[in-house]
Amino acid sequence: MMPVEFSILGECVIRAGDHAVTPASPQLFGLLLLLGIEHERPWTRRELQEYLFTEPASEDAAHRLRQLLYRLRGLGIPLDGSRRAVVALAKGTFACPVELLERLPLPERASLRTARFEVLPGHRPKLSRVMEDWVEGVRDRIDARVRSVLLNDLRKCREQRDWRMQVQVAEVLHERDPSNAEVLEALAEGLALTGKADAALDALDRFIQSGEGLEDSVATARKMRGRIAKSRVTQRATTFRGREAALAFLEAEWRRVHDEGTRLGIVIGPPGMGKTRLAQEFAASIRLKGARVIQHACTAHSATSAQDLFRCILPALREMRGSLGAAPEYCATLDLLVPQLPGVRLVDSTTNARTLKDELQDALIDLLGAVTTDAPLLLVVDDSHLLDASSTATLLRLAASRDAARVHILCMSRPREAWVSAPSATRDVAIHVLAPLSEREACALLDDVRSRASSPEEVSPSDIVVRAGGNPFFLQALAAHAWGRLHSGESFSVSELADSTYFSLTDDERCVLECCLLLGAQATIARVRDLAALESDGLLRALRSLEERDL
Repeated sequence: MMPVEFSILGECVIRAGDHAVTPASPQLFGLLLLLGIEHERPWTRRELQEYLFTEPASEDAAHRLRQLLYRLRGLGIPLDGSRRAVVALAKGTFACPVELLERLPLPERASLRTARFEVLPGHRPKLSRVMEDWVEGVRDRIDARVRSVLLNDLRKCREQRDWRMQVQVAEVLHERDPSNAEVLEALAEGLALTGKADAALDALDRFIQSGEGLEDSVATARKMRGRIAKSRVTQRATTFRGREAALAFLEAEWRRVHDEGTRLGIVIGPPGMGKTRLAQEFAASIRLKGARVIQHACTAHSATSAQDLFRCILPALREMRGSLGAAPEYCATLDLLVPQLPGVRLVDSTTNARTLKDELQDALIDLLGAVTTDAPLLLVVDDSHLLDASSTATLLRLAASRDAARVHILCMSRPREAWVSAPSATRDVAIHVLAPLSEREACALLDDVRSRASSPEEVSPSDIVVRAGGNPFFLQALAAHAWGRLHSGESFSVSELADSTYFSLTDDERCVLECCLLLGAQATIARVRDLAALESDGLLRALRSLEERDL
């Protein structure tokens, strides 16, 4: 049976095999529309004549309808002959254009522009008044279904944090319905989170100044505009891929903070697995919703400085709304970390170290409780495996005294015994281990990188996916090395190497790597062995480990 393709989204043509029917043949096109769109309705000949002709009761109208039906058979379009009194297409002939649209993969559907979703563009039938009304009704019904499909796509993009695809879908919906507050919010959010804050502010300004939105929608748009203006996000070259489970974990923990109090969430993964990117994506989306966020990145020196985390974030905590509600008796204790006034604060000589440690923890928890009275706080600690012992102890105590404050502590850590053993047994600490990207997720990320490569055909993508082993950083570094300089200007840099891998090396591995960097092109096995002062077995183990890390 020959399928009949009703291409009425973005164009006006009905195809049957090699034949195409357009509005240039108004009666034939109208007849096919009636029989296809209303394929479940049994049409009598008199009803069809009323739709297709201005004088439906005349003999001429009946004759012309018979001629149209003959033409359908001549085009090879099968009609249902089981009921002589009615006219209908044979079963299975009609395929709903919206259902065909739904079968497209989401990325392909999101790439379509607004004109592609217009129903029967430019078609104004001059057959009869009832036909004109029917076509307008069809437009409204199909348009509503198309909007429903796109809205579902938009919500799915927001759930998956695919901001670029979210912007594509939201732009189409916003052009079709500029007063839809949900679409506007999604558009502004997506633009802001892809580094296009100015475009997001422009979209919000147009909505606010248009006067078309409801009062509540305009108020929401004003609040969102203020949040976007305060927080700028750096544009990312690649889409965030394969971390839906991790984001769902963080969202669930954030909701629990609202209801239950302080939570400590630990995301564990090896270097290059995307911990920092995950924290940045989550913090940016939370900040756009109006939440307060403090982000701190530990360094190699953090482990040698007591309470280094809180020493760094204390000034920001003191500036927050609600900090004046902290207990006055703790001010002197907090000044031991960061004095508010010039001068040196002396410690009472009668106070032992244990008591001072407890007082400092009490003071910090009291301050966090004061600033989170009205709204919770997200505290992101990146590279938390480098935290000093006293900061770690304070975080664990804060999580244990969950009712004292409402803080979501998000620690991004490499595997660390202190995080994996004791905290995992408590009800206030949740641990999520980042898994390597699946092959499908790695290929999707590689497609993003490939689109910016200057010579993307030199190395097989499958080879890069296998060598990267599901590690996003290694995948992008290997692609950049294999495919030449990326258009964004990214390159494999020593700073990225240090941030992602250097501190995870053993002493021997680090020594060998530094010797190789020092010797450069003059490096040989013998020279590196002499310079590093290593035995042959130790040198070979270090070299093998460095090779396995693609270094």
